[in-house]
Amino acid sequence: MFPNNCYMTRQISEEVPYALQQLMWRLIMELGKFSELDYLQIFSFRSFNPENETITLIHTQEEPEFYAEHLIKVPTSVGRRLENRKIYIIDDIEYATMLFATEY
Repeated sequence: MFPNNCYMTRQISEEVPYALQQLMWRLIMELGKFSELDYLQIFSFRSFNPENETITLIHTQEEPEFYAEHLIKVPTSVGRRLENRKIYIIDDIEYATMLFATEY
């Protein structure tokens, strides 16, 4: 699962910094080293803290069940823009696509 052909929507490209995009792809690859990957990976941004410029990134999948939280440092503008938003990464065997849940 999750081939080398990885794509994203224009909205992801414009609103999510490249480093965060790469982090999400890397988290999926790391998970795949020790667990089966679901075709749908979900990343939720929660609890932006402007004082220390951190946001909680929650990574989940349904089958097999997986849940992990990551505290990451982001600029205030990014934290405010991404807080309470959800990103899906969908594997379609030949390619994988990153998109906001609202684009699905």
